[in-house]
Amino acid sequence: MLTILVQTFFMVFFAEMGDKTQLLVMALSSKYKAGAIMGGIALAQTVLGLMAVLLGKCIAAYVPMDFIYICAGVLFLVFALFSLFPDSEEEKAAKRSFRLPAFLAVAAAFFVAELGDRTQITTMTSAATVGGSMALAMVFLGASLAMLAANGIAVWFTVKLGKHIPEKVFKAVSVIVFAAFGFWSLFRAMTGYLDAIPLAAVMGAVAALFLVAAFGILYKRKRC
Repeated sequence: MLTILVQTFFMVFFAEMGDKTQLLVMALSSKYKAGAIMGGIALAQTVLGLMAVLLGKCIAAYVPMDFIYICAGVLFLVFALFSLFPDSEEEKAAKRSFRLPAFLAVAAAFFVAELGDRTQITTMTSAATVGGSMALAMVFLGASLAMLAANGIAVWFTVKLGKHIPEKVFKAVSVIVFAAFGFWSLFRAMTGYLDAIPLAAVMGAVAALFLVAAFGILYKRKRC
């Protein structure tokens, strides 16, 4: 049983290293405290791990991936806009409601980014090759520990790096990362339904709305 845990840990750990969710975690680390980040990852990974182990390949049959990509795209664009708000407002919000909203916001962002990703597929594959409830429990535990370890490294790296890089640079990078994830997720969701020209028009409209909202927030910041 220990062999299954160790094998799953290393398979998922190396699958997660350099993955897009690590970039997401680094961007989130510039906005939320490390405790909220790790707590949100733990919650999301618990749900994702259980889905992978118990449902396996049936997930894709019941949860349309296009719907997931649309939800992910909207969520990431909202995160990008929230990253533009002044620090004073973020700090006030954090003091009022740090434990619940930040924790759940991170969990939601991590969940939609990781659902159907290669690390979850790796967990599904591992679960499909073993039998028995104890062996499945070892797969779940190994995958969860691997995700916490890999993304814990990303959080630690961002916190250490943040001491040497201006906060404005971190904010700019986080906005770019969130926006890139958002546009890419929406693009993936709509490619199967729209031809090139309509797709370009829709993405252009979304980009225009995003830029208007972003410039509005920046203008408000200058006025304040």
